[in-house]
Amino acid sequence: MSQFNLTILLYHGVTNSIPYGIENISGKHIHVDEYFDQMSWLKKNANILSMEEVYFFIANKKAFPKNAVAVTFDDGFENNYSQAFPVLKNLGIPTTFYISSGMIGTNEMFWVDKLEDCINHTQNEIINIVLGEEFNFELKQSKQKINALKRIKTFCKASNNSIKEDVIKQLIEQTGHQPNSDNSDNYRVMNWQQLIEMSLNENVIIGGHSLKHEILSRLDHEQMKKNIELSVEELSSKLNINVEHYSYPEGQSDHYNEDVINILRDNGVKCCPSAVHGINSEEDDLFHLKRIMVGFGEIEFPKNLISSSI
Repeated sequence: MSQFNLTILLYHGVTNSIPYGIENISGKHIHVDEYFDQMSWLKKNANILSMEEVYFFIANKKAFPKNAVAVTFDDGFENNYSQAFPVLKNLGIPTTFYISSGMIGTNEMFWVDKLEDCINHTQNEIINIVLGEEFNFELKQSKQKINALKRIKTFCKASNNSIKEDVIKQLIEQTGHQPNSDNSDNYRVMNWQQLIEMSLNENVIIGGHSLKHEILSRLDHEQMKKNIELSVEELSSKLNINVEHYSYPEGQSDHYNEDVINILRDNGVKCCPSAVHGINSEEDDLFHLKRIMVGFGEIEFPKNLISSSI
């Protein structure tokens, strides 16, 4: 067996926008110039695999080539089309986009962005939110807003879907702000025509990512089953493709389980990486692959991992 490993990069957005306040404080959207530099470096220094090739190597227990890397995006933000896609076409970078199909073609916002937008734009200096118990959050300074956002996000990610939705409702009432995707280019999602155009590119794979970024392990079995079925069906019918690739929303080890994996397999999915931080070998499981979330939480582009993957 080879000692070469595989690094799977996980991106969310590529932006040319200047953020307002605490917008994009997580680093979820990296600047387009930085993204271009990273992809250019990969083109010169790495063996870039598609996720279909990743599947082939692992399914057949074949050794990865030296400096193997795969590029992936989660969610379906509009800037994937307007900013990342031109770079992909220019450089010929194989890329997989995992799409929350229920968001496409709408003016809805992902639930984590709703939290950020409410806290970012409120004029209220203090809010009271029930997170199991009542918490008072002061929002006079940016640091206080960031701390409140982190605390509320953490609670929502550990809660079932109905509790999460209740927290969002509370936050809208307490902040007096209605989340609006027009507040930032980084909140907008793609439309179907954009996604269709991307899917026709030979270097693009489109995969599923739930309907509206629901955490699959936080749904009951029937909700989870229906969510996966509908997300696969919608992408298949609108794009005229077989959906064989998927990624777990949020993607940490408690955000999916064997029940989720079995339903994915039942719906024709053959590979589903997590968002757990790390690199992979050809002996790893196709439903437990690790990725590196570039930019998120100040995680650096892993040049050293990619160029010394022995």
